Order: sequence, then C-alpha cells, then structure tokens
Amino acid sequence: MDFLELQSFVTVCDCQNITEAARRLFITQPALSRRIRDLEQELGITLFVRKSKGIEITEAGHRLYEDAVQLLQQKQSLTDKALRIQNRELGSLHIGVGHIFPRTPLLQAVSAMSRDYPQVSPVLESRFTLSPMLELLGRGELDLALCTREEYEIGQSLPHVLLQESHTVYLVGRTHPLWNRAWIHGSDLAGQVVVTSQASSQNSKVFLDLQIQRFCPEIRQVFSLETMDECLFLAASGRAVVLTDSLTCGELPLAADVVRCIQGDDLPDSPFSPVAVYRESSTYSPVFLEYLKAQFPHVGSPGKTSE
Repeated sequence: MDFLELQSFVTVCDCQNITEAARRLFITQPALSRRIRDLEQELGITLFVRKSKGIEITEAGHRLYEDAVQLLQQKQSLTDKALRIQNRELGSLHIGVGHIFPRTPLLQAVSAMSRDYPQVSPVLESRFTLSPMLELLGRGELDLALCTREEYEIGQSLPHVLLQESHTVYLVGRTHPLWNRAWIHGSDLAGQVVVTSQASSQNSKVFLDLQIQRFCPEIRQVFSLETMDECLFLAASGRAVVLTDSLTCGELPLAADVVRCIQGDDLPDSPFSPVAVYRESSTYSPVFLEYLKAQFPHVGSPGKTSE
C-alpha cells in the first residue's frame, strides 16, 4: 500500500464514480480500477461494491476512508514543512553560550531575530565551556558558540567574529577626588582603596589582580568583595575605586551622575572581549550574527584566525 493507492481510494469515495475519479486523477479508468483492486487484495477486504449504476462504498471502506484522509493530510503537512525548511522559512538556531559572555546583548539579539523571523526557534545552551561547544559545532549540533577572546584561542582556526574590544576600567563615585579625571593612571591610585568583585569569573578576577600587581604597584589597599553591588556601594560613597572590565560595566545599572566609568591609560585590553564562533554551513548563523553585532558599539569583522 502506498500513498498513490490511498489517494485513488479517497478520490473514488469522494466521487462515488470510477469514471469521474479517473478524470480528477488524470489517469484512465482501467488504471484506476487496477489500483483499487491491488489495494483491496493487499488489505484483504472489499472496499467497493460494483453496481450497474456505479459503485457503493462498503462498511469496511467507510472505516478506512477517515484514516486514509488523515494520513494524506499528514503527508501533505510533512511535504509543506520540508519545502519551508528548504526555502529557509522554518528552522532552529542552536546557540552555545559561555559563562562570561554578556547576556544583555544576547537577549536583545534573540528578541530582535524572533520578531523578524518568528518561524525560527532559538535554542540556548548556557552550560558549556568552549571545548565541548567546539565539538558540537563540528558535529553540526550547534550553530554558534559565544565565548571570550581568551577562550577562543583554543579554536582559532574556526570562522569567528570579534564583537567588541573589552577594556579594563575604573568605577569612580562623584565624591571621589578622581571623579573629574578623563583617564586614570596606576600612579593616581597610590594610597587609594581599590576593590574588585568575586562575582565575575575566577579567570577574570585573577587577570584583574595580576594587572594590579604589574601595572599599579603603588596600590597597597586592594580588596575583593563578594558581589558587584558591594563594589558599587563603595564607589558611590566615594570610599573606593572599583577595578573591572568594560563588558561588566556595560551590564551594570550605573547612574551617570553618581558613578562614572573611567578608562585606565596604562592597562592592557581585557582578554574577555566577546567572540562569536560560527558554523559556516548553518542557515541562520549569518542572520543572527547581524542582530548580535548590532548590540555592540564596536563591531568586529568575520575572520578565520584569532584577532
């Protein structure tokens, strides 16, 4: 039994006339009769009773009719879905997200793409480090891996986009003596209280601590607090300067008239710049990358090697 035989059976039931059914199916009457006979022999039941004025559907035929119509509708639905997938009208986008990658621009990009491409289902995976994400990319189970530039060093042969340069910055409160400075040098912090947050990743904290030791040896009072909220409280009160990176700063609800973000002129760029590694054969990766790049003020360009 195949769908061609089922379609022939349903058409004969609808027309209740072999000649008319053959005309609708664009085949000859003998050919249609053979299809019905083959179907009856395969099922072992009689579907129609032939009479002088036409045909009559048997009870078994009536019972088979509804199931046959349902199967044909499902087949058509599958065919239509396959065509939409082929025409890029339906699909999914699997995105792996590293722990340090900034969430706000990611959610904004997902929202924007869902608005313009409602037929595409984004699937977010946020529990991965880069190594397993690269394996999933290679197997075609992920379309993009969102990570940091430091993590990307592992898979630098893959196509990628550097989304934004991240810099080490200081958060300074209005009542602090450094409030009006355009730049802050390490020597400006001699004798000052400087705090970092343990809420950022351990790698980020280690990097910031090393920066303090290497570029700001004049600083003697350095504290690491559990949350960024505690750091901001000290900055707003003017009792400390917060050392963080521009990506973290961009995620914070800063009040510009209370706490300023000031860049240091003697600190290197942060290795935690966001990077999107993507699978070139993915249908929707290029589309999503455009939405993602629009969320960052400094957009990189696609490349084949680490930037």
